[in-house]
Amino acid sequence: MALCGPWDTRMSIRSVGDLKQGRYVMRMILPGVFSLLFLTACANSSGVFRVDDNTYQVSTRATWELGGRAGAKRMALEEATRHCDAQRRALRVIKSTENYGHFEGGTVDLVFSCEQAKQ
Repeated sequence: MALCGPWDTRMSIRSVGDLKQGRYVMRMILPGVFSLLFLTACANSSGVFRVDDNTYQVSTRATWELGGRAGAKRMALEEATRHCDAQRRALRVIKSTENYGHFEGGTVDLVFSCEQAKQ
């Protein structure tokens, strides 16, 4: 029996149509699924949590597509600023620790407080 490509010569027309349908799924649907996974796995944040009296911390991570270390720092500062703005106070950064790893991307741990805004 002769083999011709990935199927043998006994394949029917219906089987060829099924192969084309499978290629459609591979070409049209899977890239969408991978795109969703790609977009959801690029950046995350721990959220703001209290570590002491009027002292808070936020940890963020961003892959190189979203700026790496710079993107993670931007996200951390934006989240800290929103937290202080909600209290009608000004952000004061106490400590910022940045790191970069090949798989996790840029990471930032930001310790901050919300000070009384100057009038």
